[in-house]
Amino acid sequence: MSKLEIIQKVIHSNFVYDNEYLEERKPDFRMRINLSEKNTENKLIYRFDPENRVLFPFFSNERHLNRICDFFVLFERNNKLYILISELKRGWSGDNGTANKQLEASEQFMKFVIKSANRIGLQLDENDCVLYKLRFSEAYIERVKKRATKMKDPLHGCGNDIYEYRSDSIRFIDFK
Repeated sequence: MSKLEIIQKVIHSNFVYDNEYLEERKPDFRMRINLSEKNTENKLIYRFDPENRVLFPFFSNERHLNRICDFFVLFERNNKLYILISELKRGWSGDNGTANKQLEASEQFMKFVIKSANRIGLQLDENDCVLYKLRFSEAYIERVKKRATKMKDPLHGCGNDIYEYRSDSIRFIDFK
């Protein structure tokens, strides 16, 4: 059984996001990140939309406690499961404090999913899972689009294993 199939057995199919792009829409903000046509790996995208449902009904309404990231993009390559936790933000980086808390909470959630798979007898070795916490900033992406020279590496480390992804198209090859 593939690693993606294991994840599909753990996370309910209601949360599968079946598009070739990630999109955030609000009355005053719209952002779209495409998945590169050059990506050949099998993938799964999950979206847990907290505006339409209560994600963690057992938690109180404490600030930042019930928030996770916009999208989880998963793909397999070379017997590894890559998990791209993705938060789309308006402006330069939006509220980095909020985005970073969402990225950290989302990392814990994915670790729980992996441990849950193992708990029910599905073999998913944590060492075979490579997790990236990504912020997509509208202003950074627009600035990069206007540059005359193309950027070689769209991943920009921000500390705490968080990366600013400075492109409007996700290329799986960027992730090692």
